[in-house]
Amino acid sequence: MGSLTVYCGGGGGHNSGTYSVRSGYFYLCRPPLPVCRPSPLWKAIKQLPTLPKVRIFAWRLGQDCLSIGSCVWVAGLGDGLCPLCSSVVETPLHAFRDCTDAVQAQRLGGFPDAVISSSASTMLDWLVASAGLLSRSDFAKLLLLLWNMWNRRNSLVHGSQPQPVWATVTSATLLHAVYLAANDQSRRPVSTTVFSPGVWSPPPLGTVAVPVDGAFSLDQGAGIGVVARDSTGSVLGGMAQHSLGPVSAEYAEAVAILAGLQFTRDRGYRSPQGTGH
Repeated sequence: MGSLTVYCGGGGGHNSGTYSVRSGYFYLCRPPLPVCRPSPLWKAIKQLPTLPKVRIFAWRLGQDCLSIGSCVWVAGLGDGLCPLCSSVVETPLHAFRDCTDAVQAQRLGGFPDAVISSSASTMLDWLVASAGLLSRSDFAKLLLLLWNMWNRRNSLVHGSQPQPVWATVTSATLLHAVYLAANDQSRRPVSTTVFSPGVWSPPPLGTVAVPVDGAFSLDQGAGIGVVARDSTGSVLGGMAQHSLGPVSAEYAEAVAILAGLQFTRDRGYRSPQGTGH
């Protein structure tokens, strides 16, 4: 009697890769397997107010389907260390909850300590516990932050310069707000106002102006620029960031404003109402 070669999982059968009538008979005669109740997380994810790709990411995260460092190590393709801290083998819980960058991102995002310091031992348990502690909107915001953190981690793995943690948190917060606004059926139509560009003039003597700008194109995504100039118009410093992703012009402008505030704080500039400006 011939046999048919197929893929056979190990769920109560065998994993030899060969199927025959005999093996099929014994498989059908096996005791019934216990019925496992599906996790409540899947229904919660399905109903979340967030992007479909974030829901898919959350499902993959709960199923441990991401190519995380520990999986790479088991496959013999690397040392499996966390690419951000390089201190321990990267597990899903380490990458998204316990790594220094992950803790910082969640604290900046305003999530409670009960979520950040959870004692859950698996990613699925942590997500279930977080869904029970947060509102639907905040849980969607958390998943969006985790998705942004995953993209940031992959940028580093593939040789690109990852954006700062604060920019990752800002991107998640703004994208969540934009999604909620776009899906708010009760909102009023927004009128469009066209602004004509003005002529830049230097700030008063003894002060520093920090203009910011954001740009967006369908081909290259979004980018921002920040520059500091004194009363003579001389450039004192600045920064630029590109490859923010295919978002929108409004998103780029918002990130530019936040980057300007961060730049101003890092340089120690004070508002005109203060002293020493």
